[in-house]
Amino acid sequence: MGLVTDYPVGLVPLCLLLGAVYALILYYSDIKQGIKPLTHRVMVAFRFLSVSLISFLLLGPLIKQTDKIIEKPIVILGIDNSRSMVLTSDSNYYRTGFPKSIEALQNILKKKCDVKTYAFGSNLSSGFDGSYSGLKTDISTFFNEVNTRYSNRNAAALILATDGIYNEGTDPFYAARKISYPVYTIALGDTLIKRDILIRKIFVNKTAYKGDKFPVEVLIELNKCAGSSTRLTLSQGTHLLESKDIRATSEHTLQRVDFVLRMREVHRIIVQALSLKCSMRDKKLHSFSIRPIRISPP
Repeated sequence: MGLVTDYPVGLVPLCLLLGAVYALILYYSDIKQGIKPLTHRVMVAFRFLSVSLISFLLLGPLIKQTDKIIEKPIVILGIDNSRSMVLTSDSNYYRTGFPKSIEALQNILKKKCDVKTYAFGSNLSSGFDGSYSGLKTDISTFFNEVNTRYSNRNAAALILATDGIYNEGTDPFYAARKISYPVYTIALGDTLIKRDILIRKIFVNKTAYKGDKFPVEVLIELNKCAGSSTRLTLSQGTHLLESKDIRATSEHTLQRVDFVLRMREVHRIIVQALSLKCSMRDKKLHSFSIRPIRISPP
């Protein structure tokens, strides 16, 4: 604790001197008027103190106090709670043994750290219950949320336990670069690439002029399907709009397929990949909507 002022501390004696001079000048002539010595001294003392105090307050004094708070380092533990975690041959371990391993890790870290545990899947929640009920996995949102919550805290490390499969958000690699403290990963799940077909992205304008043609671009990924053919279809309800056959030339094929459709009425178009030899990893059909723009006659 200390005293600081807006002006140099050396001016404090000047404040005392100003109070003394002011009191002497004001009450020096009162001695000759027959005022009792005790009364005169009290009046001089109060005048001296009041003028000195007012002068000192003009310096803008502040009391500076420093409080030291020791905070334990924070370790953030993020656990993937999505369904893909138990879609492997080790699903029994993840349901029974893995939660116990997480609890043991928490107990070890709590001896020296403040442990914050989060489960992410369809949403982010505190704690980990091992239900694996999340239908989606967005690792980038977890990174962004943690970075916001602990940006000004004593965060020491982040431990991420996941199978690495995400179907929402941006690339976790770029989201993790915003975090200033170390990020440690616990790789889970099956590391083998399975045979599947995945519709990565659909590029299409949301509006088009009625009667005109508009392009649709579909980015499709085929893994472990070398030599097999896949039919990519665009349909509206039960009506097939257009289809194209794609042949995988390697174990990993990433191909952009172009379609041209004619705008009639409001479209909700379903995109589906079908193959006799490869199974789709994403069971839901992809769809998009496009609205026609009508031109009124003059």
